[in-house]
Amino acid sequence: MELFKTLHNRAILEIEIEPVTPLLIKTGDTGGLNVSLPDMQFVRTNTALGPSVVIPGSSLKGVVRSQAERLLRTDGLKCCDPLDRDNNCGRNVGSGVSVVYPTQCYACRTFGSTKLGGRARFTDLLPWSPGMAPERKQEAFAAIRTEVRPGVAIDRQSQSASGGKLYEMEIVTAGTFYGEILLTNFQLWQLGLLGLTLRDIDEGYQQLGSGKSRGLGRVRCRVARAVFESFGPLAGGQAAADPTLLRGVGDLGGELVKRYDLTPDDRLSPPAGTAVVEPGAVGRRLKTDKPEAWNGLLEALLKSPAWTGFIVADKGRDRV
Repeated sequence: MELFKTLHNRAILEIEIEPVTPLLIKTGDTGGLNVSLPDMQFVRTNTALGPSVVIPGSSLKGVVRSQAERLLRTDGLKCCDPLDRDNNCGRNVGSGVSVVYPTQCYACRTFGSTKLGGRARFTDLLPWSPGMAPERKQEAFAAIRTEVRPGVAIDRQSQSASGGKLYEMEIVTAGTFYGEILLTNFQLWQLGLLGLTLRDIDEGYQQLGSGKSRGLGRVRCRVARAVFESFGPLAGGQAAADPTLLRGVGDLGGELVKRYDLTPDDRLSPPAGTAVVEPGAVGRRLKTDKPEAWNGLLEALLKSPAWTGFIVADKGRDRV
């Protein structure tokens, strides 16, 4: 059995991001000869409702990955530096996913490297979610508030404003952005790692965008709804006795665990009321339908062998 040629499980986390302090994610365009535009413009994209500010999925992924790497290193787990030519998983040689995957650090196994596609995919975050009714989309679009804030460079000797160094920033001050994170063929520790980083962002330990040292970028980050799907062997077996059982690919067992260096005990019985069975066309489908349910499931996951066993199993291994 191959790990990635077959779809074993997947999860969709529907997230909402709302600025607590002003937010700035800069575009590379400085406005050119149009002096009416601010020097630092917020990223925009064309949508069915017209041009709209947007949080690029790449911007969120970069922040999530960097925080996830910090968390892994804090626990002494295997994690490379993707910007260090002599210390990144892209330098590992070999062909075939069963050869490459075990050589990758835990961050690269989750978010990808130049040798391996990641388990996590991030969409752009727009001021509305795809499931909203048309009139609700218009209301959410209109709720976004932007303003232009002036700034000035400070002279290091006089500690006062430097002449001719005035600039303007376009910031978002209100509204909510909606997006999704998709995980495929994942282990439960990867779901837990992603949940921890999103919680850190929500609690203010990590900010988004530019100007973090100036007070920008503090946001609320909520998982409004999560959907988990299992297929093939992961949809049967123990799941028949416990319909809400959440299973990672490590629960496939056998030679697959050894070949891909997976952690066993890759299952979780969610606390009552956190995950409910939802009808699905194929396989088995669970969901959490409110942030409180997701938070309860995450807390249970971080106390389960699927997470604690993953940390203990790595102790004593060679570090990247």
